[in-house]
Amino acid sequence: MAVVNTPVLALAMVMVAIATLMPAYFGVAEIACGGDMVTLRKQCEQFVKKDGKIMDPSKECCTEVIKFDFTCICKNLTPEKEKLYSPEKMVHVARYCGLKVQPGLKCGSYIVKPPYAVMEEV
Repeated sequence: MAVVNTPVLALAMVMVAIATLMPAYFGVAEIACGGDMVTLRKQCEQFVKKDGKIMDPSKECCTEVIKFDFTCICKNLTPEKEKLYSPEKMVHVARYCGLKVQPGLKCGSYIVKPPYAVMEEV
């Protein structure tokens, strides 16, 4: 019969819990969408924050945005994250940076609208 060392078993259980919870806490799950979420936030957060007006993103922001699968980002936009970030601004930034964002895509609670049409004068 095997003897179980209680402190070793407890340590193993703690390690399993940490390994399970750490990726979500540090945003590693979000990295699966294509890029480094920490760098994306650093370069783009000011352009997608809930408060304030819509602004065109910087070149540095676009450099990071194009590394991501935007559909994946939208699917992972939780109600908690929507308290901080505007899905409408996220769509604006993605489109400005050249990503194709399809109308009808659900981005958090927001349904993406068609881009504005530019009318030519005749």
